[in-house]
Formats: sequence, structure tokens, C-alpha cells
Amino acid sequence: MANAFIIEINGKAAGLVVEEKGGFRFFASHRIFWKLDGQVYRRVREAEEAAKVIWNQSVGATSVRHSHLGSDRSTTSVPS
Repeated sequence: MANAFIIEINGKAAGLVVEEKGGFRFFASHRIFWKLDGQVYRRVREAEEAAKVIWNQSVGATSVRHSHLGSDRSTTSVPS
């Protein structure tokens, strides 16, 4: 079973990344993030940062969160 992580910004699901050979593929769940759809990132954090940039360009961001699917573990960070 592949590892998958939901990427949320300000409580909205930006998309999810699914582990595959060579990294994590981003699947957008909101039209703001369609630009990232299908891109592969080496790390989940890189996908988060890309989503944060898109969000900041679109509407501004206050927080980013990702959690492992099937897990109650999550992390929250505030952009500087």
C-alpha cells in the first residue's frame, strides 16, 4: 500500500500526495491548485511549499497542515 498525505491550507484540502517511485505525486482537490496536479516532488514538504506559494499568490495563507491518511498524527506550521 502506498503512503499518501493530505495537504491542507487554512483548513481547505489543497490535494494529496501519493508516494511512487521517485517521489510523491500531487493530486489537486481544489481548482486553485490545479497547476500542481500531476507534479512529482521528492519530499512531501516540497509539495506543501509549492501549495503554499500558490495559496499565497491566490488568497494569502495563515497555516499549512498535512496528515498521513489512516493516521491521527498531523503537523501544523505557520509560514514566515
